[in-house]
Amino acid sequence: MIKNILSYITFIASMFCAVMVVSVSETANWWQVSRYWMFAFALFATAFVTIHNVDEIRRYTYPAYVCLLAWAYQHKLICSKLSHHSSIMYEKYNSSYSKLYENIQDLYDKVVFPEV
Repeated sequence: MIKNILSYITFIASMFCAVMVVSVSETANWWQVSRYWMFAFALFATAFVTIHNVDEIRRYTYPAYVCLLAWAYQHKLICSKLSHHSSIMYEKYNSSYSKLYENIQDLYDKVVFPEV
């Protein structure tokens, strides 16, 4: 619910900024007048895409995070419970980060995107 509200707010704000950039007439200092609106448009558009697609983005970043933790635990850089369990999963999948990534991504898909 809050995700949808935030995505609609950022969409409306980005469209408002786009209209403001387009409404600036051709002048000698066009860039100075419209650059703040362009920056705001880019910021709101990026926020909209990120908020609207957070589950799809997390589908790729979470398995990478688990692989990074397993690597850090193997090299004694991070010693936390999550990194320890990531290392156990790494060893379970024959010490291959690609298999660990794929399996964590499959498990994530089963939890977040259940097939009805």
